Amino acid sequence: MKAQKRNFLMFVDNSTVHNNMPELSHIKLVYLPVNKASNLQSMDQDIVNNFKIYYRKGAVHHVLKSIEDNQCSSGDEIC
Repeated sequence: MKAQKRNFLMFVDNSTVHNNMPELSHIKLVYLPVNKASNLQSMDQDIVNNFKIYYRKGAVHHVLKSIEDNQCSSGDEIC
């Protein structure tokens, strides 16, 4: 990261595991306030669900395109 001159911002909860983090030159840690992690879990779940929907649509699109292009030899096989 240092060679690429990139900086990162990482949000972490206030777990005791994160208290002894070493000093990092290109990574800034921002600690979430107490009891805020539970509020963010619903946002995390929405992100995961949206990713799953996006992935499934892409997979179905790929299979349908393969069928249309006659790349499948039988109906039982997944292209």
